[in-house]
Amino acid sequence: MSLPDSGGAVLTGRLSVEAQPWLADHVVLGRTMLPGAVLVELALTAGESVDCATLDELTLAAPLVLPERSGAQVRVVVGPRTAGRRTVAVYSRPEDTEQEWATHATGFLTDTSVPAGDELTQWPPAGADTVPVERAYEVLHERGYAYGPVFQGLRAAWRRGGELFAEVALPEEAADEARLFGLHPALLDAAMHAAILNDSNDSNDSNDSNDSDAGDAGDAGAEGGSGETVIPFAWNRVALHAVGATAVRVRIATADDGGMDIRVADVTGAPVMTVGSMVSRPVSADQLGAASRDAGALYAPEWIPATGAGVTGTAWAHWAEVAESGGEAPAVVVLDASVMSGPDEAEVPASLRSVLDGVLAVAQRWLTEERFGASRLVVVTRGAMPVGLAGAPAVGDVVLAPVWGLVRAAVAENPGRFALADVAVDADEVAVDRAVAAVLSGEAEVAVREGVVWVPRLARLREDVSAVGVPVSVPSLDGEGAVLVTGGTGGLGAVMARYLVAERGVRDLVLVSRRGADAPGAGELAGELRAAGATVEVVACDVSDRGAVVGLVESLVCGRGLLAVVHAAGVGDNGLVRDLSSERFGAVLGAKADAAWWLHEATAGVGLAAFVLVSSAGGLVLTAGQGNYAAANVFLDALAARRRAEGLVATSMAFGFWDVGAGLGEYLSEVDRRRMASQGLPSLSHEAGLALFAAGLDRSEATVVPLRVDTAALRTRTDEIPALLRALARPPRHRGHGIGGGAGPG
Repeated sequence: MSLPDSGGAVLTGRLSVEAQPWLADHVVLGRTMLPGAVLVELALTAGESVDCATLDELTLAAPLVLPERSGAQVRVVVGPRTAGRRTVAVYSRPEDTEQEWATHATGFLTDTSVPAGDELTQWPPAGADTVPVERAYEVLHERGYAYGPVFQGLRAAWRRGGELFAEVALPEEAADEARLFGLHPALLDAAMHAAILNDSNDSNDSNDSNDSDAGDAGDAGAEGGSGETVIPFAWNRVALHAVGATAVRVRIATADDGGMDIRVADVTGAPVMTVGSMVSRPVSADQLGAASRDAGALYAPEWIPATGAGVTGTAWAHWAEVAESGGEAPAVVVLDASVMSGPDEAEVPASLRSVLDGVLAVAQRWLTEERFGASRLVVVTRGAMPVGLAGAPAVGDVVLAPVWGLVRAAVAENPGRFALADVAVDADEVAVDRAVAAVLSGEAEVAVREGVVWVPRLARLREDVSAVGVPVSVPSLDGEGAVLVTGGTGGLGAVMARYLVAERGVRDLVLVSRRGADAPGAGELAGELRAAGATVEVVACDVSDRGAVVGLVESLVCGRGLLAVVHAAGVGDNGLVRDLSSERFGAVLGAKADAAWWLHEATAGVGLAAFVLVSSAGGLVLTAGQGNYAAANVFLDALAARRRAEGLVATSMAFGFWDVGAGLGEYLSEVDRRRMASQGLPSLSHEAGLALFAAGLDRSEATVVPLRVDTAALRTRTDEIPALLRALARPPRHRGHGIGGGAGPG
């Protein structure tokens, strides 16, 4: 659309992973990010419409992170001609909103032509050494680039001095789309992947090690050292010489400004595109998080019937028989964890430790004895999972359920060596046989009820209704009585205490931690909350001590009253299952599981408005390296279900990690964070975490999972996707091709 008053032009369109499915294959640090090559394509298309075919320069202002469930309106604005140049800028905003437009790139178009340079007719280039590319996309994935098939175009590479050469091609299913572009953005993006190998080889040469890390896409023109995730930042002197290529040859050299000088040719060597210079810059997960409009959502675990559950009759043996025999193990061994629980459920913490110690000992023996190396251990629980049939309450066993947290960690750490199954309390071996068959058909977690095999999946909750499809009743937290917050002087407890005062009208807070007023920051936090109008008491209490918890609750109930409980206390002690011990379980269980049980017992007769258990997705989908923490958090989820079944209030919120150094995120390094983002589980911002906490308070489900899930990154995972995430990893529906255009919003 031309602008008659200025001589400029505006091009409008829409981008989404549904309308342009190939965009879902471009994932950086867990976010589906619009490739810089698309910004170049948009600018060149706009330039062609106003007879300025050369992109003189284009600088990234902010990444465009595509929403998972909707689209983005896009505008490309070209300014009037001045001295042979025109300004160009690319803007976007979420569709169906009136939000302000975000600027993603700005630059200049010109009518000055750019020489095509030498043709790449001699191929492979004379005197060049072959560079292996077999592991290129494994290396990229480790660095935070989770590219799908359309962007995995690098086929071969060579190096000659300071020059890199590469062959790049679109997969067959995307080749037809090439005619819709000047140069398909996936081809241009993949052309730069050869720079990974350049940095990789330099690292190997300097470190004399075959295990050195490889570099990043575009590192030849990047600011920052090897190991950083980089994205294109500035493009200069870009010209298109031919259109519609499905496979290209590429030459990359160092430009005068230190960036990458890129020459792209077709399979005959004829010029396709010239890039005088492309400079990259490092990008962090936090920066992409700030650019993302996807703040996360509430999910809940649900059980659905399994499809293709396998054929029964598979041979398997009981653990006790195999352990005693000392002989070769069969392909499948079944451990019945329910026989390890203590006889008296009234002493839940003691029974819990008995079960977990027993399963841990077996798991560690399973991992260390060579005779089990080719076998799978199926850990069976009885009635542990809340798999409710028609008319039956969805409640599990608080003692056995945490076994699932421990074994989920073992599954994540040792693919193919473990699986989980839950059968009815009185189930016979036919049910176990069905579970084993389902495991062998590819399921890592199953339940069997009345002959039917069920599998767990996370499902996104609707925003306006409860679990039973009726409007929810929001708990009132501004009434008489104190709100008790364990772990309340720091971490997520402090974050939530601030929210309760500022947004929920809480005026009486009791903040509990082991050190009380001596805890770092406790005085400042209390002063801040008092300034906001709340009465605040900071109490030193070891919540893993039954007597201390009972005494604290009784003093509140008999005094000013107790309105609600928020249990946010917890400690971490990360380690692989093979390295954990009963002692390392003890501290983690004490602060989370034991404390929750003592609070449950002490408040059973109190009419609370809310009983909130701050759990963690570490018990569900983020289990690797934290089997003890996972077990403790699954206990909280099971306790919430039990309380609901008993007619008591309870909500367990199994948060993904926050990017504020609290909760699960407190125990993760930056490398861990980057790895989780690339696997489809980016962090929650402070604002998003609080928004989901608020939404979770208003739900009727016993367990909600506030989590950010990048389904595009999830689909590109190279490891086994956790059972609960498999429904979210389905590919998007294919509705269209290319980059949408036409008359858009004004």
